[in-house]
Amino acid sequence: MGMGPFLARLLSALLCGLVIGLERQYRQRAAGLRTSALVATGSALFVLASTQLPGGNRLAAQVVSGVGFLCAGVILRDGLAVRGLNTAGTLWCVAATGVLAATGQFALAALSTLLIVGTHLTLRPVGQMIDRWTRHSTEKRRAYYLLQILASERTAHQVRAILWHTVQSEPVLLQAFQSQHGPGPGLVTLQARLYLAEKNDRLLERLSLRLSLEPEIIGIKWTPVSWESQPEPERRTTESSEQRSDRCEKARPRSTAPSHPSS
Repeated sequence: MGMGPFLARLLSALLCGLVIGLERQYRQRAAGLRTSALVATGSALFVLASTQLPGGNRLAAQVVSGVGFLCAGVILRDGLAVRGLNTAGTLWCVAATGVLAATGQFALAALSTLLIVGTHLTLRPVGQMIDRWTRHSTEKRRAYYLLQILASERTAHQVRAILWHTVQSEPVLLQAFQSQHGPGPGLVTLQARLYLAEKNDRLLERLSLRLSLEPEIIGIKWTPVSWESQPEPERRTTESSEQRSDRCEKARPRSTAPSHPSS
């Protein structure tokens, strides 16, 4: 295959990926402009590489399956955000470029490298520009909730476990969590600040219903709030036994012995 047909097929795949990724980027999805373009380019590179040598289909398939495990290892979830998709797509394209180089298609491998690097350099500012356009509407959809729970001290650890399970299984991010003793003996007040990408009162209702099933939970209250109006959580420090004894020693009243007049 000559340079012209190779470049035409590769650019057509890149264009299709760009069109799909443009819509994903506009909707603020994790796999956006660059990811879609890189995946389409990598797929085209693998197919084109397999046509350059006999039995190349089987060889390329083995490379694809092996690189797939490597790409899965760089995709991480950070709260509501998913990181590593562009890195995974780049690794996939790099593997396809390596297949081309291994088949002796040095010019095609070099052309693919330039196209992949150019995709990153040109689409990064384009994606950032689209993000700025859609950021205003996204900010309006964001929601913050303050969840207040009154329970016995024995149930506090169980409430934390339920909240942690909710964070892992639902599209919600736990911004802050604090507990205070009171208002009565053996009681504790728990406060959790939750962040959602969009308003979802039903999720808070489901969480409140799940917590209300615990027998030692006395009351549950949740309210939508703005992040700016929320106070910072109290910082609690744990003091050692030596520090505690020194503090008690300083707070203890000192008794002075009566002075005896010298004879």
